[in-house]
Amino acid sequence: METKKDTFSLRNLFGRERAYSLIIGLFLLSVAFILEHFADMYELVYSMRPTTTHVGDLLLDNLPVINLNIIIIEGALLCIVFGAVFVLLNPRYVLFTLKSLALIIATRAFFCFPHTRWYLSRQRKPWFWIS
Repeated sequence: METKKDTFSLRNLFGRERAYSLIIGLFLLSVAFILEHFADMYELVYSMRPTTTHVGDLLLDNLPVINLNIIIIEGALLCIVFGAVFVLLNPRYVLFTLKSLALIIATRAFFCFPHTRWYLSRQRKPWFWIS
């Protein structure tokens, strides 16, 4: 049984039949980055507000600190590298990857707001808050 080789290449992304989908994907990604920027700005403003005093934790205060940066940072970097290599080796998935990445970034941006939404109704909203 013969398997057909995929002849789709990166050049096919810029053809007439996929240009609309590519433009929509790039537009969604730019909107997601803008939402992420405003969420980060709001998070910065929210983190500068005065808070209550520190309350210790019985278990966490007595456990030794372990540096997990190597697992978290290098793990995320490896996921990004493997994802980029996969998409570049299989260009058929570029459009789907653009749109799904935009959806993930926008969803992450919206999760910055719900825990502080009740507080905003009692005070003046920041300049970048969209009601």
